[in-house]
Amino acid sequence: AILKLKKVKQGQVFVLVAIPEDPSRIRANLLAPLVINVLRRLGKQVILEQSGYPLQYQLVK
Repeated sequence: AILKLKKVKQGQVFVLVAIPEDPSRIRANLLAPLVINVLRRLGKQVILEQSGYPLQYQLVK
């Protein structure tokens, strides 16, 4: 309701990525992605409680 999405196709999901000086430590926040209504230019960060996704997921292993 907050994002006023009428169809799933109107929304896009993004994750925040932290890129430190040492690029081997790059990590993504999978626990709280951004959901954007591309038509209305509305967005919200959504916390996926009890999802099992980590707050800091290391992208390079």
